[in-house]
Amino acid sequence: MKLLKNINITLLFVFMVLLNIENTWAQPQEATFNFTGGQQSFVVPPGVTSIHIEAWGAQGADATFPNGPTGIAGLGGFAEGDLAVTPGQILEIFVGGQGTAVTNAIGGGGFNGGGDAQELGTVNQRGGGGGASDVRVGGTTFNDRVIVAGGGGGACAATTIFGGDGGGLVGGDGVPQPGGGGTQIAGGIGFGSPSCLVGEFGLGGDAGTASCAGGGGGWYGGGSGCGAGGGSSYIDGVDNGNTTSGGREGNGMVVLSWIIPAPTISLSPLTATNELFEDHTVIATVLNNSVPEEGVEVSFVVTDGPNEGIEEGNDTTDSNGEATFTYASSRHGTDTIVAQFIDPNQGRIDSNSVTKTWILTRNVPTLSEWGLLSMAALLGIIGFMVIRRRKVPA
Repeated sequence: MKLLKNINITLLFVFMVLLNIENTWAQPQEATFNFTGGQQSFVVPPGVTSIHIEAWGAQGADATFPNGPTGIAGLGGFAEGDLAVTPGQILEIFVGGQGTAVTNAIGGGGFNGGGDAQELGTVNQRGGGGGASDVRVGGTTFNDRVIVAGGGGGACAATTIFGGDGGGLVGGDGVPQPGGGGTQIAGGIGFGSPSCLVGEFGLGGDAGTASCAGGGGGWYGGGSGCGAGGGSSYIDGVDNGNTTSGGREGNGMVVLSWIIPAPTISLSPLTATNELFEDHTVIATVLNNSVPEEGVEVSFVVTDGPNEGIEEGNDTTDSNGEATFTYASSRHGTDTIVAQFIDPNQGRIDSNSVTKTWILTRNVPTLSEWGLLSMAALLGIIGFMVIRRRKVPA
């Protein structure tokens, strides 16, 4: 019973998502955590700031007479919501285990808070409570839980005895000697306590002095009884939270989903003016989650203007995430240039467009320059005539 009882068999499984950017840009990603009987961990991937959590609590244990009627345990509840995260943050995952039935024994509570059942006789069965499933942030105690899906209550052997379903904000009550469902502020009542004990924060109620089924684990656990109450779910630690009662058979489960954002490409300078036949260079910068992306092949295309369909080029980004394209024009006018690269999953990703204006500057003399030129020409003519006259014989 209880988390502390299982600590020696806890398996710390670190689920480290290794990202291959070529295959995951802007693609939905998912990690499924099944029951292991221990703590599991998840490292938030680079660039991820929000994770959607879906959690299902575990079912309680059915209980039977030999060759006789079966009492039906409560099913695990469901909770979901969005959790704000930072890259590299560690989330602790606890997946509830289904309760088991006992005869002439005490036990059977499912991992992560399922209450223990007790059957004092040697023939009948009593079912343990199902464990809750939850996600914890900043630690591994019950106080660190940000979302919880309640576990179902265990049953006692009889066709008319049912364990309560895991919550919902409130767990279901057992029938007909009910352990109460856990709520948001308290554990469920135990039937005839201390015969069947009350639920607690994070823990389903155990059987007490009598033969009782165990309560389901949850935010607050369900009380022990015949049948036992289901644990409550909890969604106050997430955004857009939702929870429903029951629905989950067997062990619990937690599914995390997120999106790896696509890289971006930007082109500069935004505008420029050059003389004809002079080289002009534009720079494309590829960033992945604000980090320069090296080794991306970038294509440059003139999409409009005098060099449309004529000038184009390719380059591979360096360690600064930069690729360059240089060309000169023999045609005046304004070109529009775009850079792009191909993502295997998303197809072509385009940059912003930039413009390049090509001009020819003609050196036309000013009025003062015309005056000097005229004076020089006149002096030249006079000098020529003087020299020529001196050469003519008298």
